[in-house]
Amino acid sequence: MSGSMYDPPGGYEPRGNYQQGGNHPPGGEYQQGGGGDYQQGGSYQQPLPSRAPAPSSGEPPAVDTGRLWGGGLATAVVAGLVAWLGVLVAEGILNVELLAPRSRGLTGASGTALYVISAGTGALIATLILQILVSLTPRPLAYFSTIIGLITAAFAILPFTAEAPLSTQIATGLANLCVGLVILTMLPKVGYTAIRSAK
Repeated sequence: MSGSMYDPPGGYEPRGNYQQGGNHPPGGEYQQGGGGDYQQGGSYQQPLPSRAPAPSSGEPPAVDTGRLWGGGLATAVVAGLVAWLGVLVAEGILNVELLAPRSRGLTGASGTALYVISAGTGALIATLILQILVSLTPRPLAYFSTIIGLITAAFAILPFTAEAPLSTQIATGLANLCVGLVILTMLPKVGYTAIRSAK
């Protein structure tokens, strides 16, 4: 032992080029294998994260028209069945007459049949509205849900403006609400599937 230096037996001298999990060049620079750089003086440079590509502009999405209208027809059938079920519950079980449309002598259809047909027609009209919104707006499903929700609320309140017993008004409003909720629940899912299948 001489001075403050200690030379190990055998004359071992570190060469400064020792690599373990990364490169250790001489001069004190240490490169870590994980992607960052240790430089002389203890500074560490963290690699910059890669930025995601910028989202596309707000152009209306493409839509599979066949799938959209196929789902619209299925929704119309379900809406008609829900309307028919409402008539059965109201008039067959509760003995409450609904404010159903009247044929006024133009057709031989009963009020129940016209109410069921009106529910299915409403679902088809809603499908047309959805197709127009998909073609013209950047967020068609959001606008569609808002529009159909407001229309459903209006049809649920509309029976209370007619001159009829309170029980009839409540039963008709609930039936209209159920039909509207079916359309509001099913058609956005149909639209979402039609938009994804068109990509």
